[in-house]
Amino acid sequence: MTCKVTFNPSVVQLQATPYDSVGTLSSGMLVTPNANNAGHLIISAFQATDLSGSGTLLKLKFTVVGSPGQSTSLAFQDYIDPNPLFHPAFRFNNGTPVASTLNGSLTVNTPPTMTSSPVTLASGFANFQLDYRDRQ
Repeated sequence: MTCKVTFNPSVVQLQATPYDSVGTLSSGMLVTPNANNAGHLIISAFQATDLSGSGTLLKLKFTVVGSPGQSTSLAFQDYIDPNPLFHPAFRFNNGTPVASTLNGSLTVNTPPTMTSSPVTLASGFANFQLDYRDRQ
């Protein structure tokens, strides 16, 4: 399997290990990420046996760096890197079976606020109460 995901690096950046295969269909695969070109993640993965079943193939890991309201597409797109090597948007083996992909997007939300207020107990110990409120 090989795939290439495009994103806006001013909104999200890849984590040091940009994928997680634990509990996925690719958990037994050798996964090789290539994040050398900003805004592009190329992943190659293989195993000795045929893939079977259905479910999550692989989890991608990003860190949000954008400001509230910014968004980015997360799109499977063909890509020619600077070398110039062609990377398909998504492909199993040599194209069999044919893959069907669905692009996505991510919008940065306003972070929630948390406030604390001290609560004094009769024994003289102080606890704190944390209140969570989502800004929408």
